Amino acid sequence: MSEIEEIIERIKNHKGSERYIILGKGNEVLRSHPVSDDSALHGEMLANLARLARGVVRDLDPTDDLNFFRLRTQSKELLIGVHSEYLVIVQQQWTPAPPM
Repeated sequence: MSEIEEIIERIKNHKGSERYIILGKGNEVLRSHPVSDDSALHGEMLANLARLARGVVRDLDPTDDLNFFRLRTQSKELLIGVHSEYLVIVQQQWTPAPPM
């Protein structure tokens, strides 16, 4: 099983995962679920965000690099994993913890 297939299996088995997009080096969609016309557009926008975030990390410490970051909205959470060969984007449900 390829590394990408292993990643897909982990995503599928994770409770709350709603969508994933895996992009190649040139931001081409390698895999996505559910398949959507928006996958390429959303993938490109998040790849640009990852590139900017990596630049910030490198500006702060030139010896460091970006591996992963999380973006949370009021109802969703995006997990973005950065690899030299591909970019993994996972959308999952997010519910804030009840107040104590």
